Amino acid sequence: MLTVVLDTNIYVSAYNFGGLAYQLIEHAQQGNITVAISAPILEEIERILKTKFQWPEQDVADLLYIITKFTTLVVPRQTITAITRDLVDNRILECAVKANAHVIISGDKDVTSLKNYRGISMITPRQFFDEKWLNKKAA
Repeated sequence: MLTVVLDTNIYVSAYNFGGLAYQLIEHAQQGNITVAISAPILEEIERILKTKFQWPEQDVADLLYIITKFTTLVVPRQTITAITRDLVDNRILECAVKANAHVIISGDKDVTSLKNYRGISMITPRQFFDEKWLNKKAA
């Protein structure tokens, strides 16, 4: 099974705007991909939905519960500082390394510009579908 880490912006985009980001969520919910997540990613989702999108507290709590039902929680033990412009983006890398993920899917150029980190591919949602990642076999 393909193991992926979805950047915070994928969750935020999926639940606010739909589109390709939401299609990724649907694949996770259907069990087509394994999605790893960490507490720092959940915390960032919560913060952004409350502050930037003004979601009510209960709606955020409900969504976080839903997310935990189709993701696998990992606890990163290593601090990574590969991304220097926005240090919080390194939490995505830490989660991916801990989960032995095959790919990180992000709409953040600071993340995707790395292209690859320790054998983990960094791609956009469009690349995920265009390059048919669902058909790739997990190594």
